[in-house]
Amino acid sequence: MDAFDFSGLVARAVAGLDDVRACLLLSRDGLTLGAYPVGGEEQARAAWSRVEPIGDVERGFLVVGDEVWVFARRGAYACIVVGSGSAKAGVLLDRLEATLRAAEEARMQAGTAPPQPAPAVRRPRTPLHREPKPEPADQVLEEVARVLRMPDDAVGQSPSGPAASAPPPAPP
Repeated sequence: MDAFDFSGLVARAVAGLDDVRACLLLSRDGLTLGAYPVGGEEQARAAWSRVEPIGDVERGFLVVGDEVWVFARRGAYACIVVGSGSAKAGVLLDRLEATLRAAEEARMQAGTAPPQPAPAVRRPRTPLHREPKPEPADQVLEEVARVLRMPDDAVGQSPSGPAASAPPPAPP
């Protein structure tokens, strides 16, 4: 597999822009992949170390003192440009996004992209707490009606007591 020239990609990203002081291309975990100019890595790294604590930034720019910091992130790559105060943030942002798109395409063509996992086949979720099944209304009504028809002394006895289970008397 041929190694991709990230430094050349970064140099092409800021070519022709006089207001750029430093440009840095990083992997998602913060490793330097390419820098322009060669001595500008430290300046861009210092700017990135101040932008990174903000959170998981996707794209934007900050005006800090007499500098403009433009940053973007795409897939496995992030890029930051430190420019002078007169630099056009929109132009720099467009260039960064094109650079990140080219890096992502090169990564896909080289086959270094991790394979996408197949979606898992899942069963429908069952509720954690099932509600108790209510008794059918007909059974409840029959039970209430049976209790209401019984004499007071038979309410505590079951209908299948000894008298109910005795065989009928034999004829004389």
